[in-house]
Amino acid sequence: MRAAYPLDEATDGKVLLASSLGSREERALWKHLKLPYDLLSWLTHKPIISALALKILDKTQNILPLHTKKDLSKPTFQVKMLFAFIKLGLGKAVIKKAQKNPDFPFVTTFYATALAADYDGLEKTFCVVTDTQVNRAWVSLLPKMSRIIYCAPLEQTKERLIAYGVPEKHIFVTGFPLPKVNVDNAKIDLEKRIERLKSGKSLNILFSVGGAGAQLDLGMKTIKFFKDKNVNLTISCGVRQKVYDFLKKENIKLFYEKDFNKYFSGFNELLRTTDILITKPSELSFYVALGIPLILTPAIGPHEAYNKHWLESIGASIDFEQALSDFDRLNKNGSFIKLAQNGFSKASREGTKNIYKLINSA
Repeated sequence: MRAAYPLDEATDGKVLLASSLGSREERALWKHLKLPYDLLSWLTHKPIISALALKILDKTQNILPLHTKKDLSKPTFQVKMLFAFIKLGLGKAVIKKAQKNPDFPFVTTFYATALAADYDGLEKTFCVVTDTQVNRAWVSLLPKMSRIIYCAPLEQTKERLIAYGVPEKHIFVTGFPLPKVNVDNAKIDLEKRIERLKSGKSLNILFSVGGAGAQLDLGMKTIKFFKDKNVNLTISCGVRQKVYDFLKKENIKLFYEKDFNKYFSGFNELLRTTDILITKPSELSFYVALGIPLILTPAIGPHEAYNKHWLESIGASIDFEQALSDFDRLNKNGSFIKLAQNGFSKASREGTKNIYKLINSA
């Protein structure tokens, strides 16, 4: 949804949440597809069972190294299971809407919807890849026969898709889609951010609770850590009522919206004055291109571990525990300024424009 919002802005369209459409049976299929990840994400921060939950999550979302003798194009168990869901009707409702307008390209930020559209014969299907590296589940059972066009955020993502069997002509390195208001104001926002970071006082720190409500315990730890420091801390609860209800008893500023569009719009405006963003290495990893230094909470799943590795390689993030244990020194010696400058100079802000140009030429 976060990756789709900037494209919605660029096309004056309306983002459709596929899992909310269709029959009760189809909505149940979407729920079953999503439930294991949400449950395992939540369990990764529960005592005793956390290590087991992480192990299961890593196993089910396994991303093998690119340089391996194993044939990465071979369909995995997850791919076969996903296609079983598609044959049962997963994605039917949103695809029927697309079939009424066959001249328009079908653009999705979720692999299951792209595979379902391709399976049902849609000619112009574009899939926006939302992580630096992805699981084999993003690619069809028969990748050479697939017509899906992939919008990859990085060159290394393209290499991964080629290893999975996707024809090179079907992959375009576009960058990740970022919100217009943030991209248009990125330079001036960075200048103001650096001024505040240089002063080291009254910094605006934003903690983003994961979409599945994961890492809420780290949110509480963050609240406690900054309680007596001269910073302005905001916790973003996303659209999760339970997270908001849990945190509203704390004497802390919360950002919460029930509606996705209002949430993304408000969150993007909040980012403009954010000096440090605390988040897991999700799709928000690409927001370093806006010149926002990241403090990373632990990765949940192999795709986030790869995102973290990329952020470290360009010097745009720091680990959560390290940042909290050494915050004052990092604040004083300009480390957060360096992270902001690295992200701004080494990550792309052209994703939305490039994707729009590509789908507009279809």
